[in-house]
Amino acid sequence: MAAPPLPRNAVMTEMPPPWAVFPHLNANDPPTQGAEEAYVNLQWFPFWQTLDAQRRDDYFNRWDATDEWRDVIRERYDPEDFDVEEDARDSAAWAAARAKGADLR
Repeated sequence: MAAPPLPRNAVMTEMPPPWAVFPHLNANDPPTQGAEEAYVNLQWFPFWQTLDAQRRDDYFNRWDATDEWRDVIRERYDPEDFDVEEDARDSAAWAAARAKGADLR
């Protein structure tokens, strides 16, 4: 469920999440080009980094984040939860499958 639109006279006190700004985005399809990528990488992610764990949970709740979005955001953007070795294994498995001709989209 997407967050309701902001009133015209709303004052922004925090960066809206990617699912609110770009409702067509799927949580499992990372923004990799265009306005979506620029917004996430240059505006939203720096904002996200300023939040501690409690404020991140509060943010998810305020913006009605689905479980899918919560999991994806934590996996991609929470450095304390990032497992370099697991990511390397996932990348290697993806590359091997891709080399064999699997369609991984």
